[in-house]
Amino acid sequence: MDEREGGFRLVAVAGQDSCVPNLWKSMGLVYASGEDVFLEQVHAGADFATREEAMAGGIAAARAVARTLDPTECRANRAARFW
Repeated sequence: MDEREGGFRLVAVAGQDSCVPNLWKSMGLVYASGEDVFLEQVHAGADFATREEAMAGGIAAARAVARTLDPTECRANRAARFW
């Protein structure tokens, strides 16, 4: 699932929790326009009852992060970050 927020593309990724089979977990990704590598990723939660709820949660989390970014943000003007 993906949506847009300003110049950013928001993507949600969800999967079932292997430790708790009846729950879903999700994360949101924020991409700058035209880029293939995400700018930010955010954990949206691990206690969603359905895949649809998890995907919506991922988009909501990504949107919250995107709203804090400068609209001109892209990977080219960021320092390298290593986790």
